[in-house]
Amino acid sequence: MRLLMYLRNELIDSIYLEHKKVTLPGYVGSFIRLLKEKHNQILAQSIEEPQFLVQNKAHPSKRNLRAS
Repeated sequence: MRLLMYLRNELIDSIYLEHKKVTLPGYVGSFIRLLKEKHNQILAQSIEEPQFLVQNKAHPSKRNLRAS
């Protein structure tokens, strides 16, 4: 599970999240604040606010792929 930070249509950064902690109050918000502080210079130059997306998509591994 990852938290993605976008500015316009560009992916700026991402952070891995612990699946079990995502429902805890403030857990995701703390990472949003961290990313905003980390990329403060980029955000100061932009008129638009960043957008955040939590991605819960498992990437296929070699074990899950079947040979045809």
